[in-house]
Amino acid sequence: MLRSALLSVVICACLVESRRPSSRKASRPPHIIFLFADDVGWNDVSFHGSRQIPTPNLDALAAWGVVLQRHYSMPTCSPSRTALMTSYYPSRTSVGHMVYPAAPKGALELRFKLLPQWLKDLGYRTHMLGKWHLGYKSIEYTPTWRGFDTFFGYYNGEGYYFNHTVAWQGHCGLDMWHNIGHRVQPVTNLTGVYSTSAYTNQARKIITDHDTNKPLFLYVAYEAAHSTCNGCTPEAPQEEVDKFAYIEASNRTFFAGAVDVMDQSIGQVLEALQSRGMLADSVVVFASDNGAGPLASAAAEFPNAGSNWPLRGAKEGQWEGGVRTPALFWSGRALKDLPRAPSQQVVHLVDWAPTFYAAAGGDASKLGDVDGKDLWRALSTGTEKDRGDVIVELEGHKQMSAIISGRYKLVYRPEGPDDPQLDGRVPPPRGQPPDDLDLDALMKSSAAWKALQSAARDGGHGTSSAPMPNWRQKAVLHCSKGNESANDESVASNFDPYDAVFVFDIFGDPCETKNLASARTEVRDKLLKKLDRYRRAFHPRPGNNETDERGFPDRHRCLWEPWLGVKPAPYQNCSC
Repeated sequence: MLRSALLSVVICACLVESRRPSSRKASRPPHIIFLFADDVGWNDVSFHGSRQIPTPNLDALAAWGVVLQRHYSMPTCSPSRTALMTSYYPSRTSVGHMVYPAAPKGALELRFKLLPQWLKDLGYRTHMLGKWHLGYKSIEYTPTWRGFDTFFGYYNGEGYYFNHTVAWQGHCGLDMWHNIGHRVQPVTNLTGVYSTSAYTNQARKIITDHDTNKPLFLYVAYEAAHSTCNGCTPEAPQEEVDKFAYIEASNRTFFAGAVDVMDQSIGQVLEALQSRGMLADSVVVFASDNGAGPLASAAAEFPNAGSNWPLRGAKEGQWEGGVRTPALFWSGRALKDLPRAPSQQVVHLVDWAPTFYAAAGGDASKLGDVDGKDLWRALSTGTEKDRGDVIVELEGHKQMSAIISGRYKLVYRPEGPDDPQLDGRVPPPRGQPPDDLDLDALMKSSAAWKALQSAARDGGHGTSSAPMPNWRQKAVLHCSKGNESANDESVASNFDPYDAVFVFDIFGDPCETKNLASARTEVRDKLLKKLDRYRRAFHPRPGNNETDERGFPDRHRCLWEPWLGVKPAPYQNCSC
């Protein structure tokens, strides 16, 4: 009897120990999963408190991890991807503030070592899904020549979600590729398959086939929720669009459908990681590449019916709505310090490369004179770090520049205002789900919730890391600090779009309603001097956003593909 009892104790102890990460496993670099949304705004996710578009899987990631309340991007797509991949502000590269068109003459220079190349130095297997948008004029500029083992996605900045074609300047062609190493293959058998679903299926296959003794870097750059063309809405399966019939703007129902499918995809990716026993050994980050384009009449190109409310502005602009994006952090290596209340740690896209490199055991100082900061300790433990100034933009759209230094933000634009709607604070269209919709119940039934709950047990934390009460309310942004009951639509403002210099206290006034340039002249002058120093140090270049007609698909088998060094094919009349 005693022998049997002792045997039971030993078995139980072994089972408990087997659920915990071994010292050998903990000493290995973690898997790194970066989930990148496209043009998804502050108000387009329910973890910021909005009920209009429920995002239960993202909510689960927020509840078990930490909401990054002060995560910054560049104002547009190509610059943001440059910042992420290089850890340099794009004004220091050939990209500048330009967005690459189809068949662009420009491309991110080969002299820059990219994030996947740094991680490969540390033994990572690297895979990319989705949107590249960093140039592809010759094959050397494409993802599998720049550090990724595989690439399943598209080279351009936008396209159709179901037939995977891109229309530009009257030319149309297929832009969907599955490149393995230096073997390049167009994907021609996915017509009718929704792009987000295709990326999800491929992500699950990558995870299933992955050798778990090797660290994985998986970069999923979703098409959702970018518009398909200028003046078009995003596309989504009709059954997803129909879920949002209560929204009183048809274009936003398509946007909501695209976000909903992306949210489901994120749950399925986390589920796949957990099924392989990889999630507890992973770092997972979600972010959007910039703010949304809320109105078809706004000056921003490619508006998508997203919402940045209550923040000011839209993508392409330097206001908070264009560059302060929804973002989340979770790590199975940091469960003793997670979940946490929403974080005020300032993070910029340039920071992720050194942060991931440090998380993987590398010395971030070896990355050279990059602009990004290693925030691994700050994010994994919650000990906030002063990362220094954030350069929002240098001589960007209409020569606008903006920097953030401490609690103050300077916006300088010598050429006068944009379209007022690009400067404005645009409330979302009306229409809410039924009153009995329970966001927490949806979250707790999501695939992500179940996967993260299981990963917490695998990490030896049981239910001790259960989400904190009222986390969602704490993630709601209010325009008036200290007056959280105030109506964000009626907050007092002295904003004048015809001013040339703006200074905002973005701690107390995140919606940029009160220009302090005249009242706080000492702050204004100090920031203007800083801005001038950055200009002189960086020598910002605008970038090249011209199209090279040699890359049009009618001379490339109806494909958008690299064209330099390639013999043109016989002319074809290509149509979408």
